[in-house]
Amino acid sequence: MNLNLGGPGEAELGAMVAQHLATLGLVPIHQKVDAARGNVVAVLEGSAGPVLAFEAHMDTVPTSGSAQARAVRRDGRVYGRGACDTKGSLVAMLEALRLLQAVPADARCTVVFAATLDEEAGVTGIRHFLNDSHGISLAVVGEPTGLANAIAHKGLVRFRIRTKGSPAHASRPELGVNAVYAMAPVLEALQRDVLPRLATVEHPLLGHPTMAVTSITGGVAENVVPAECTIGIDRRLNPGCLMGATRAGSPLQVFRPSCSAPAASTTLTRMRSGLRSATSSAPPRC
Repeated sequence: MNLNLGGPGEAELGAMVAQHLATLGLVPIHQKVDAARGNVVAVLEGSAGPVLAFEAHMDTVPTSGSAQARAVRRDGRVYGRGACDTKGSLVAMLEALRLLQAVPADARCTVVFAATLDEEAGVTGIRHFLNDSHGISLAVVGEPTGLANAIAHKGLVRFRIRTKGSPAHASRPELGVNAVYAMAPVLEALQRDVLPRLATVEHPLLGHPTMAVTSITGGVAENVVPAECTIGIDRRLNPGCLMGATRAGSPLQVFRPSCSAPAASTTLTRMRSGLRSATSSAPPRC
């Protein structure tokens, strides 16, 4: 599981991938990304055609619902957290490298393999890998698509919206300003004003852009009026949408004119963003 999501990180899996690459006769390159983790890269040299990249991430999100951490084999399939997203493609790429070694070098293109980290949180692994382009012309990115070609991808921006009030003992709530109550009109405005607008925008391949409130925190104890409340927002953008346009149409600016909590303040912070490139000639509607 991703280190930033409370897991042990990708170091152990990276070591296994590196060992397997070595058994194939390839030289694993350890790209250090932070103190504890790194990407694992290998190059299969060829001289025919463009340079091709195989990329798959090693991390997963935490288990939830019926998902389980231990792999289970059933009816010729492997089930478990990360089997689909995206250990299956990672294994397939390693097998493809093995098979390509039987092809003469002058009849195959150069393949750059990258097992990257941190896709599920900060996308630091692929950013680090792309610091050196390796002359790559084409890339196959391992994600579960049912073997259908995916040629477009939504972008990603994540925000935190925070309402601030003032604390008081819960026996005298009138002496404070409840930040959780102040968040209620924010949530209402997002549902009333933002979601319907996004639903009017269509992309021929990706549908409409989306927004989801994915977390909410507030308060320190049941007997204290909360002085702060924070929600996390996941915002998916259509290809062609610029970061500046996203900020200009941010949820905060959309709801601020239509909701108010006189004694409370509202702030918005962009947590992280990663615009994934996409092939599209669609107009920049977000």
